[in-house]
Amino acid sequence: MTSVYHPYFRGKQFELLAIRENVELLSRSNFCPIIEPVNASLAGLGKAIETLAAHHVPYVLIANPKCASEVVATPEAFVQIVQKASGAEATAQIGILMNETSDLEEFVRISSLANRPVAILHDGFLDGKALAEAAGRANVSANIFIESKCSKLYRRHFPKTMRVLVRDGFRKRPKNSDYPPFEEFSDLHLLYREEEQMDGFGDYLIAGKEYSEGGGPAWAVAIHVTVIDPDAEDRMMIHHFVSDSNSTSTNPAGKFMEALKKLVKQVKTDDSKILRTAAISEFLALHESDHFPGLGYVKKLSMAHHLETMSEFLGR
Repeated sequence: MTSVYHPYFRGKQFELLAIRENVELLSRSNFCPIIEPVNASLAGLGKAIETLAAHHVPYVLIANPKCASEVVATPEAFVQIVQKASGAEATAQIGILMNETSDLEEFVRISSLANRPVAILHDGFLDGKALAEAAGRANVSANIFIESKCSKLYRRHFPKTMRVLVRDGFRKRPKNSDYPPFEEFSDLHLLYREEEQMDGFGDYLIAGKEYSEGGGPAWAVAIHVTVIDPDAEDRMMIHHFVSDSNSTSTNPAGKFMEALKKLVKQVKTDDSKILRTAAISEFLALHESDHFPGLGYVKKLSMAHHLETMSEFLGR
């Protein structure tokens, strides 16, 4: 069965943990995660790939990541991780990211050393015609288009193979305190086939495409929770539960509890549209125990909830 949903992860610690801890959900939902490595330590990445392979989950590992400030590792190293974990399993794909800084030599070299199906991630590369010609000589299994960097005219050069459109539904604000309580996330899960002529779709979950390697002290804490809203024609919406005492960068635990209290109140309202996922149950338990697990853990729970919400909708 062809994978429809392609969640896009960066290889940070808690994002890799989100993959490992939700691997059974990924497997039964036939999701195909895309992973862009960002950490020079490949141990956590290797464990995530091994877990995906053990559960026969299709995935794309990008061999030439672009978002980290320094070179993480060579494409050969990432290919070796895939080969070691997945062997000849065809659902394990090497991703080749083509953006404004890429050239065709980079594509040809990585596709030749992969010795397995490759997925092209189109993220701003300009010469679609030349890339399509080069792709015709490679074992390309999927073309994954980053919507903000790929016009429909560009996409027309790649009509064959699996076609996936990735949209950044998360509107990142300069400060956590700037988030509104509720806003639209995306309608791509409804329109990817009919309107966009795609075979699948993806998003950056609740992290957004814009990548940052680390943050300073949290002046405000925000918990991001997605919902499928039947009163908005099943569009995906997103709640932002934001702390109140945001005048200093101290007491992140207290700020988290302020945001969490708002989430719990919303979940317990009679007309709440938030799906009671395993992640939401854990948020409720954290509220009950008055425990702050750290901001990375909170992000992981929000990602897990997003995956389960998408799985429930697509499984209807």
